Amino acid sequence: MTFLGESNENYEYACYSVFILVLSLDLAVAVSYASVFRTACLGAITAAIMIFENAVLLAGDRVDEEGALAGATGIVHAFIIPLLLVYVFELAYQVHKHRSVKFCGITFDEGHRKSFGLKSFLVRRSTQFIATAIVAMNILVNFDLLSVDDEDAGSTGYAGLERVLWGVISAVKKTCCVRGSDTVVSPFPWRFDAFFLRLTGENAHIIFAILPSIILALYVAYISVALWLYGSNNSMTVYTSFVNPWGIVFVGGIAQVAGQIFNDEHYPVTSNGGETVLLSTIAFLIPHIVRDLEDVESFAKYLAEQEEEETSKTLRRPVGLPRIHESEQEALTVDSKTDPPSDV
Repeated sequence: MTFLGESNENYEYACYSVFILVLSLDLAVAVSYASVFRTACLGAITAAIMIFENAVLLAGDRVDEEGALAGATGIVHAFIIPLLLVYVFELAYQVHKHRSVKFCGITFDEGHRKSFGLKSFLVRRSTQFIATAIVAMNILVNFDLLSVDDEDAGSTGYAGLERVLWGVISAVKKTCCVRGSDTVVSPFPWRFDAFFLRLTGENAHIIFAILPSIILALYVAYISVALWLYGSNNSMTVYTSFVNPWGIVFVGGIAQVAGQIFNDEHYPVTSNGGETVLLSTIAFLIPHIVRDLEDVESFAKYLAEQEEEETSKTLRRPVGLPRIHESEQEALTVDSKTDPPSDV
């Protein structure tokens, strides 16, 4: 993390202070709902880690970039994107499961998966596998464990993709076979091993730094749309249009992508700002999710009570005897009282 231990501008001090304040509110929301919605614990952990990171960045050049505090920051920073990824996935999974709505190819029946198969296992566990891989990539980047020492890695966003693009072009040129004054490209797959080594050797560090945010952006794009469609079509609260609170995570995803665009001069502020907005939009949605889950449970309880009542009425009626309506029963009673007994 090359941006640790650097002096801050006045706007950076203001931004980091605002981020800490907003993240503290997100932490309070997550903790308040953690007892009734255990998935919110992931949000609380993520908010706490992000508060710590922004506090270190707020300290600026008072932090020794070679010290223990910088090392601890590099470790916890590696978990932010994986936690956000798992958090947003688990939110959508729990919401669709309780409402028995199909999600990512998984079909639910009364809040449980209908069957256990390879597809369900891969869909549910792939997020954890990807998150673990992202932690490993972030550790490699934050502590410069790759063979190439790159100052841009970890301190630039999608602006670094321009350098990767030129690296691809350069790798293609260097992989070509030169014969005299003519450049002849060897047949497909034309020394792909040499191309890959040149590409990764020069750009591996920055690729590993940018790839986690790209994966998070793709996950958030898909899951936020799934949540938005759920809120518009399947939630217990009926909305008259697609403009409803369930679409707020999509806005957070846009902010996260926008925060990754800038170069190393503004990247520490914009990247933390985008991730803060994303976590805040999730925190905003948490009360709506909890209310929807409570409504689902209340409705299921009501249906169970109605079914139990109907079952008890059926059991109280003698088996084999027809059911007599109350008006017919009263008519039979009146006739028996008014008609005198006949002499035989």
